[in-house]
Amino acid sequence: RLSVYKQQANLVAKKKEMVMKDKSQLEEARDTLAKELTMKEREYEQMKGHKFMKKDEFKNYAASLRDKSAKFKRLKAELSELRHEVAVLLRTEQILQTKDPTPAGLVETEAMLEK
Repeated sequence: RLSVYKQQANLVAKKKEMVMKDKSQLEEARDTLAKELTMKEREYEQMKGHKFMKKDEFKNYAASLRDKSAKFKRLKAELSELRHEVAVLLRTEQILQTKDPTPAGLVETEAMLEK
């Protein structure tokens, strides 16, 4: 009568042992994959920089991008104004040269003599 229970207990023990072996093998595989992932992340960080940004780092980064964008737009507008002003001044100079009969060399000589 007890032999039936002993057989069942032995079968359950064998199944448990097999499952424990499978579990340990899977844990080893998980650990090796985790190590490999860590190594790959380190390689990536060395090549491309940090993989993820923290929330406050991202906010600082976004703020710096907004500042740079605003500065770029402001400087671009200023450059456009300067180019427009240069075009106007060149046209004015051209008009004045057509109206002034004195040769350009004479004006330069007079400027040197005034110094």
